[in-house]
Amino acid sequence: MKKLIQTLALILAVVTMPALANAKKATKEVTYKVSLDCQSCVDKVMKNIPYEKGVKDVKVSLEKQEVTVVFVEDKNCPVNLKKAIEKLGYAVEMKNTPCCPKSQSSCCEKEKAREGKMKCCKDK
Repeated sequence: MKKLIQTLALILAVVTMPALANAKKATKEVTYKVSLDCQSCVDKVMKNIPYEKGVKDVKVSLEKQEVTVVFVEDKNCPVNLKKAIEKLGYAVEMKNTPCCPKSQSSCCEKEKAREGKMKCCKDK
């Protein structure tokens, strides 16, 4: 009986492990208009922004002067990513104004108060 329970537990673990591994977290994409001047600017962004919390992918277009970031919603928010790019010394404006997830809504509210123009989830 004991071996039967152990065998069933092992089978259950083997069956559920792939399902848990494949569970994806919700991601969001945001695009920023950034004052990029040269390839050195692109390199600077690409060396720093991928290491921000929750960032999954970063694409930089020097021609369009755009930085597109794909990130995990519950790990970061568009406002914090904007601040991270600004810390590198670039002027940044959001091209699309996404809502902050509920867990990050405080950063959205602070940014809205600071700039007076950003629309937040609570404004809808």
